[in-house]
Amino acid sequence: TTVGIKAKDGVVLCADMRASAGYFIANNNTMKIQKIDLHAGLTLAGGVADAQNIVDILRYHSNLHRVEKQGPISIHSLARLCSLIFHQNRGYPFMADILVGGYDANG
Repeated sequence: TTVGIKAKDGVVLCADMRASAGYFIANNNTMKIQKIDLHAGLTLAGGVADAQNIVDILRYHSNLHRVEKQGPISIHSLARLCSLIFHQNRGYPFMADILVGGYDANG
């Protein structure tokens, strides 16, 4: 279970820490919230390998944008990029659910 809440001064990302497979709880201490950049993060659910792949791609593009444009990537652009990654792989889909959140100049 993951939740993202937009507040007046920022964003709150929450996730439980259980890794489960059906009714079996495989681990009680799983990190489901990942930092993409200084101003952005995400929550993940589903397949860990697929989710980690998406996290790596988003981190790469965020860092590339910071170097090329001398500034952070917008949250809207990160969310759009994540959407495009899922759409591009619709033939062999990722078994992961990603919720992107953060703060930038647009709120």
